[in-house]
Amino acid sequence: SLDESKKLKVKSTIEDWANTEENKDFYKVHDIAVRIAGTGSLGLERYVVLVEGNGKDNHYLLDLKIAQPSSLQNFSKATQPKWNNDAERIIEIQQRMQAVSPALIHSIEMDGKNFVLKELQPSQDKLDLTLIDGEIKKLTDSLNTFAEILAWDQLRCSGRQGSAIVDELIDFANRTDWQQPLLDFCETYFEKVKSDYEIFCKAFDDGGFNFDDEVVEIVS
Repeated sequence: SLDESKKLKVKSTIEDWANTEENKDFYKVHDIAVRIAGTGSLGLERYVVLVEGNGKDNHYLLDLKIAQPSSLQNFSKATQPKWNNDAERIIEIQQRMQAVSPALIHSIEMDGKNFVLKELQPSQDKLDLTLIDGEIKKLTDSLNTFAEILAWDQLRCSGRQGSAIVDELIDFANRTDWQQPLLDFCETYFEKVKSDYEIFCKAFDDGGFNFDDEVVEIVS
């Protein structure tokens, strides 16, 4: 549950920001709740917000999620573009790479932290792996399709803010020195994830988590 002080904070943040928008009445807040969704978003500050939208029979749900640095940031040696904040980075890259980005997407600051605000997407198109049913060709065809989509996305934003140009991307794809190290890493990391999961499950079974407080804490 979300306490009233936090609700008021989120409400005032959105409505104060909306005062700078052309259709500020659209963002009149009616209710707010904590949102728990997405494997990569678990544990992050995130809310679902019911706003006026286009009126009584056409209210909108918005997704408000704190913006975090990229998980790859500490592992990449490549020079990165300069962003004002991580919300700006997330939104800008989405809009460059995606043919159609989420509606109403904006960057909002609350309590000195940056959030991404966008229309709530209750469902996403996903590949149902059970349909592959162990057939390698179906899996291969699917992965090839995903690779083509990703390559198209990369081409859409090539050459921006120092990123690789099209010719450099083509040269990289034609090299043969990176595929095997990548496969080796994937196999090694697969075993690490299994090991981490087993450690987590054992800690859970042994009572290593404290659920007495509102926030889950690991007991050392």
